[in-house]
Amino acid sequence: MLLKALRVESFLDNQTRASLAFDRMKKIIIHAYESTDFYREKYDQAGINVYELRDFNDLKRIPLLTKSELRTAESSIKSRRVDDRYFIKSVTGGSSGVPTTVYHDKRNHLEAFNWFLLGSWGAHPYDNAAFLERYNPSQSKPFLNLLTWWPTRRAHLDVTSVNKKDLLDFYAKCKKIKPKYIEGYVGAVEQFATFLNENNLKIEGIKFVWTTSAPLLPKTRGIIGKAFNCPVYDQYGCCEVYWLGAECPLHDGLHVFDTFRHIEILDDDGAEAPIDTFGKIVITDLLNYAFPLIRYANDDRGAWKAACKCGSSKFKNMHQVQGRTSECIKLPSGGFIPGEFLTTLFDGFPSAASQFQLRQKKDLSVDILYTKGSDIDSDIQLARAKVYIVETLQGKSGLSVRFIEVDVIPHDKGKLKYVISELDG
Repeated sequence: MLLKALRVESFLDNQTRASLAFDRMKKIIIHAYESTDFYREKYDQAGINVYELRDFNDLKRIPLLTKSELRTAESSIKSRRVDDRYFIKSVTGGSSGVPTTVYHDKRNHLEAFNWFLLGSWGAHPYDNAAFLERYNPSQSKPFLNLLTWWPTRRAHLDVTSVNKKDLLDFYAKCKKIKPKYIEGYVGAVEQFATFLNENNLKIEGIKFVWTTSAPLLPKTRGIIGKAFNCPVYDQYGCCEVYWLGAECPLHDGLHVFDTFRHIEILDDDGAEAPIDTFGKIVITDLLNYAFPLIRYANDDRGAWKAACKCGSSKFKNMHQVQGRTSECIKLPSGGFIPGEFLTTLFDGFPSAASQFQLRQKKDLSVDILYTKGSDIDSDIQLARAKVYIVETLQGKSGLSVRFIEVDVIPHDKGKLKYVISELDG
């Protein structure tokens, strides 16, 4: 149903799309007010009557949901109307470096966004594909994974720690299964592409490469495009709200799925920012009734862009998002760990640290700076986090790791840079 709606609504005119988005937003606001303690208290304090919202100007009076509120309010945002079996837990540090727990609604088949994009780029869900990502399902249950996707064949590279042999083995798998497309973290795909370019290795038949988790910079796009001789597509989302926008074949901005994800870009005064002017991204997930996220400021910065040159879509169009890049960590073996994975090191231990940052020194050792969490179980979670991180970085990769508690981790214009490297190049 969601896939059908995505296809149909992509051809609606702007006025119809806006009206549809408003109706969905008003509906989820009323639902959140009636079924959660958090929103009822928040809107009552702000003097908001959710039953008298008439247009988008009224919606702008709805107070923003901040990342700090989200982190502390967690359970009170869960809807009482949704059965526990429909909640899917997700923990992320986000761009501010603060571990945050959210829940997705299992009733929403979000893979429809995946299928919609694949179709727009000339592929299908059943095509052979290769993935560079955090987990490798084929290692945990190889037969079940094979059976689930049969006859589709998939190659996976677990990017939690990658050496040259891993890259060569992954290359061999790709040569064997002949994937139609490659998908993965920007940093991991760039490193694999660099490996192929430096060793003059080719994988024929790749229709496109799909990058996620960080902005696709022009230099990186060039490296990847050279390696695979195909288009490279950028897709934007966050762990709190998946599937926010993606490029079309003309690469003229990120098309926003604006009838299911209402996005605002606000200036410092809280007004809508003009086209081409970067401001605060504010998101309302129009699908998640289990854990409503309404006017959520996710700490990313973006800007609206003029309508895409493709002319075939009514989707709103955004520039690439700012402030989500990070460095790779280089390993003594000559391999790497992508920054997109490193940002998740504390995800399983949300109260262990308020913020953290990795700094790789010229001798390849890594200092992990952190500000200690203040929850009652922070000491226990910090001890567990340290064991996990040492096993992941030091035991698995041979890195020398040192933990340093600090009072403050400096930000760059409100953004915490997770990984800083002192290495050249």
